[in-house]
Amino acid sequence: MSYDKSHFENPFLYPKLASFNPLRFMIKVILVAFLLAQATAIHAQSRYGNYTAPLTLMTPHENWEQRRQNKFLEMQLLSEIAWEKRKQQFFNELLATQLAYKRDPSATLPKRSTNGFVTTQIRYKNVKTGYEADYTLGVRLTDYRVDAILFSDGGTLHDGPNNSDYAYGSLIGSDKFVVVVLYRNGTQTVFSIPFQEGIID
Repeated sequence: MSYDKSHFENPFLYPKLASFNPLRFMIKVILVAFLLAQATAIHAQSRYGNYTAPLTLMTPHENWEQRRQNKFLEMQLLSEIAWEKRKQQFFNELLATQLAYKRDPSATLPKRSTNGFVTTQIRYKNVKTGYEADYTLGVRLTDYRVDAILFSDGGTLHDGPNNSDYAYGSLIGSDKFVVVVLYRNGTQTVFSIPFQEGIID
């Protein structure tokens, strides 16, 4: 029994099957893609104007130098972020310490601010190494707290912004002022200034 296959080749019965040409189909796809690209370019030009990104060719050395500089800036940024977080933690710890201090009712607290620096004996301690010593240094009392310490060479540690990479905190204990200084390298020092004549009134 044989079948008549002529109706499968009849374009009127199966127009899509009979007229399909792979080459012609690919040409149509490419033409449509080209027209879409042209339309997109015309739209972008009408909206943003003419812009040609500069083409800069870098030598291998320049490329390496740029990558090195970018890495350095990235590490610097991460270091600054870590330092800011550590300072915030430092000040939070100081606040908790100040709230935990119990005042001695018999201790004399400062009644007013002292203008300028007053020379007095200070107990110094390096928390990292455990070193302790007594020094005679200048202190400045402002708003009932020690906001600066003056050294014999003229250098100071002070509250507020500085360019020496340290954080300065001042506390009032039961019978003394306490100044805590945190350096960027992790060193922490403590200055204890007893209440005494010349510092308090």
